[in-house]
Amino acid sequence: MGLDRRGVLALLGAPAAWAAGDCSDAPGLPYLPPCKPWPQGIEGQRKADQGDGRYLNPVLAGDRPDPSVLKDGDDYYLTHSSFEAVPGLLIWHSRDLVNWQPVANALQAFVGSVWAPDLCRHGQRYYLYLPVKAQPNDILVTWADRIEGPWSTPQPLGLPAHIDPTHVTDEHGQRWLFLSGGDRVRLSADGLKTVGAQAHA
Repeated sequence: MGLDRRGVLALLGAPAAWAAGDCSDAPGLPYLPPCKPWPQGIEGQRKADQGDGRYLNPVLAGDRPDPSVLKDGDDYYLTHSSFEAVPGLLIWHSRDLVNWQPVANALQAFVGSVWAPDLCRHGQRYYLYLPVKAQPNDILVTWADRIEGPWSTPQPLGLPAHIDPTHVTDEHGQRWLFLSGGDRVRLSADGLKTVGAQAHA
């Protein structure tokens, strides 16, 4: 089956039509730009919320790698890698996972290059487990009784060979930190120290 002249012209004209301004507000057509312009905030910044129940990605503009999101009741809190920035570990708040507002920085001093933190809540206290590239490399922990802070001075856990911590509480109430490479280590009841040796999960 071959194409006739009309079919060839239609195929050749499709990219030109798209370049001329075709757009779509229908989901599932990633190759077409949205018809509506990005809404703007009070400082002219791009806003993800379209105001009609839809949103455009990214919902949080800027360099925000390795996000950790905590659901706490009706609230969501997020933080992300802050690398060498001071203050660092900016914590964001949202009620809908689309509109985010900055709350506080958990780090007020340089501790090294901070990657892929884990934000969690245990009981009435908030914790951040943060891998740092420093001398020596380690995973640090800081805590606060309120998400807004003040946050404690970070203390080392003595885990220089691991990154990507994830806090877990098991069915018996025991606290664990799961680590890169499939390893885990038991945490003390207050979550501020390791207990025993690391083990492969």
